Amino acid sequence: MLSNELNLKKLFSKIGLLYFLGIPISVFNSIFLARVISVEDFGKYGFIISLSSVFSIFISGGIPLFLIREIAGNKSPSGVINRTFKNIILKNIFLIIIFFVICRIFNVGSINNFIIISTIIIFSSLNAFFSGILKGFKKPFLSDLIIQVFHPLIFSITLISIYYFGYFELSNVIRGYITTLFLILIFNYILYKYFNKSRQIRKKNNSSKFQSHLNKSILLFTLIAGANLLFTQLNIILLGFFSNPESISYFRVAERIFQLSSIPYVIINTIIAPYISENIKEGRIDKINQLSNNANKLYFVATTIIFFILLLFGKEIIFYTFGEEYSKLSYLPMIIIVFSHLVCTSLGSGVLIISMAGKQIINVIIHYFSLIIMLVISLFLIKSLGLLGSSLSVSIGILINSFLSNLYVRKKLKINVGIV
Repeated sequence: MLSNELNLKKLFSKIGLLYFLGIPISVFNSIFLARVISVEDFGKYGFIISLSSVFSIFISGGIPLFLIREIAGNKSPSGVINRTFKNIILKNIFLIIIFFVICRIFNVGSINNFIIISTIIIFSSLNAFFSGILKGFKKPFLSDLIIQVFHPLIFSITLISIYYFGYFELSNVIRGYITTLFLILIFNYILYKYFNKSRQIRKKNNSSKFQSHLNKSILLFTLIAGANLLFTQLNIILLGFFSNPESISYFRVAERIFQLSSIPYVIINTIIAPYISENIKEGRIDKINQLSNNANKLYFVATTIIFFILLLFGKEIIFYTFGEEYSKLSYLPMIIIVFSHLVCTSLGSGVLIISMAGKQIINVIIHYFSLIIMLVISLFLIKSLGLLGSSLSVSIGILINSFLSNLYVRKKLKINVGIV
C-alpha cells in the first residue's frame, strides 16, 4: 500500500526526474524544427499537431483517469479493458467519418492532410488508452517513462537522422512524428501484455448495465477534460475579441509556465489515483485520509518552492526563454495564475477523489459552474483590464472549482483534504 510518505516521495522524485529529462528534449525538438524548416512549414506542422490534439480530446479525453479508477483493485480488469478498447475504436471511426465529411463539404484540406491527422488521432488515443492501463496497474513510472522521455527522445533522434541524411522537409518531419507515435504504441502494448499476464482471472462483463456505465463514465470524464482545457482557452478567445493579438501572446507565455508549475500536482495525483480508488472500493477512509494528507503536503511544498522561484526570478526566466518584451508583460499574469494554483494545492485534491469515488457527475457540475462564473467575470475584467483581467478571471475560476470540489469531499464523502 502506497500510504507511506517515504514511498510517495521516492516515486515523486523518480517521476519528477522523468519530466526533468523529457521537457528539455521536447524544447530542443521545437527549437530545432523552428530553425531548420521555414516559418510557414513550422506553422503548418503546429497546426496539424494542435488540430489532432483537439480532436483527440473527444476520443481519449478522460480515458486514462477512467481506466485508473476501474482497474485499481480489480482482479479481473479484462472486461473493462476490452470494452474501453472497443469504445475508443468506434469513436475513432465515427470521428474520422465526420471529419472527412466536413472536409469534403467545405472543401478544406487535402486527402493527404486528412490521412495524416486521422493517423495521429488513432495512435494518440491508443497511447492514452495503454497509458491509463499501466497507471491502473500501479506502474506510473513506466507509463511516464514512455510518454515523457521515450516519446520526445525518439522524435529527436528521428529529426536528427532526417537532417543528417538530407531529407529534412515538412512531409518527412510529419512521417517521423507518426513513426514515433507508432513506436510508443508498440512499447505501451508490450508492457501491457507483460503486466497483464499476472492477472490470470478472466471475467468479461457483457451486460448492458456495464456498457451503459462505461459509456456514461467515459462521456463524463471527457466533459471534465474539455472543461479543464476551456479554463485557459476561453480567455485566449476572449482576448482575441476584446483585446489585441499581442495580449494573446503574453497570456500564452504565462499559461505555459503555469502548466509547468502544475507538474508536481499532476505527478502526485497520477501516483495516488489507483490507491485512492482501491481504498474507496474497500471503504478504508482512514487510509485515504493518510494518503491524501501526505500527498497534499508534498505537492504544496513543491508548488510553494516553484512559486517563490518564479516570484524572484520569473522575469529573468521569461527573458532568457521567450525574450525581453515577454518578460515585462507576461510576468504579473504568470504570478497571479501560479499563486491561485498554490492556494488550490493547499485546499487538497478534491477533484481526483470525487472522480475515484465514481461521482464524476459532481465534477462535471462543479467544473462547468466554475467555468460559467469565470466566463461572466472574464467579460467584464478583460474589457476593462485586458491581459491582467484575463489572468484574474482564470485564477478566480480555478479557485472556485477547487473550493467547491474540496468542500464536497469534506461534507459529503467525509474525507479530509488539504494541508490542515
